[in-house]
Amino acid sequence: MRDQPKDELGRFISPYSEPLSKKIVGVRLPKSIYERLLELASQQSKSPGEILRELAVTVLTQSDSQPQNISEDTLKQIRDTVLSKLKLGKQSQGAKAINQFIKELRE
Repeated sequence: MRDQPKDELGRFISPYSEPLSKKIVGVRLPKSIYERLLELASQQSKSPGEILRELAVTVLTQSDSQPQNISEDTLKQIRDTVLSKLKLGKQSQGAKAINQFIKELRE
């Protein structure tokens, strides 16, 4: 793990534009995810907490108006699942509407 920068009084400096909250949030993870977190932290020479903080800040600061970065293949799989539940074919008006929606998400 790397040393975090400190101010002249020896306090940790926030890597963000605002100070960190004094409240600490804990989370229990599935074992496989925890192991992957440790591996990622080791690869990046960061603590698991730093990795989780970066992930949380990234996700929670994204604008709600921006679509998530979902691949077109995933969107098409979702489309096919929805159409099968509605018992509609890929050439139906519903499919065309979903395809147009996917196209607009990409623009």
